[in-house]
Formats: sequence, structure tokens, C-alpha cells
Amino acid sequence: MSKVALCAATMIQQKLIDMDKSRENIKISSATPGYCKTDMTGQNGEFTAEEGADTPVFLTQVDNSVVGGQFWSDRKVCDWHNEIFIW
Repeated sequence: MSKVALCAATMIQQKLIDMDKSRENIKISSATPGYCKTDMTGQNGEFTAEEGADTPVFLTQVDNSVVGGQFWSDRKVCDWHNEIFIW
């Protein structure tokens, strides 16, 4: 349930930012790193921490044409309403 709340909060925050015309260049996004091999997962997982960081780092470098309020995975916008994700 917390991931659904995160996605909803991302959309709401972007709508609030969009209402303030002095903040037109700010985009709010959320992303999943995927199931990463870390101490928290007991070194289980599909990705290294570096691979998990790829999408969040990518989002810091996108241009202003990217729509805010979206949920991302593997550098792509996800339809979190209809897709199944293993976090």
C-alpha cells in the first residue's frame, strides 16, 4: 500500500507545483530502484545498488519536456495502476 501512496503523493505534489507559475521548471517524480542486492535484502536481489540508482540519477538529468507526477522504472514511465511490480 505504501507504493500506491507514494505514487499518489507524487501526482498531488506535481499538481501543487504546477499551480505556482514561478516554479514552472520543477518536476516531481518517483522511481523504483527494483530489487537490489544490499545489506537490507540480505544481498538477495536482481540488481546491484549502482544499477538500482540508474533511474533516479537519470531523472535528475532529464530536460523540461518530461512530464512530472509520474512513477518510473528502468528509465520508463510506468502505468502503476495496471502493471505488476515486484519491489
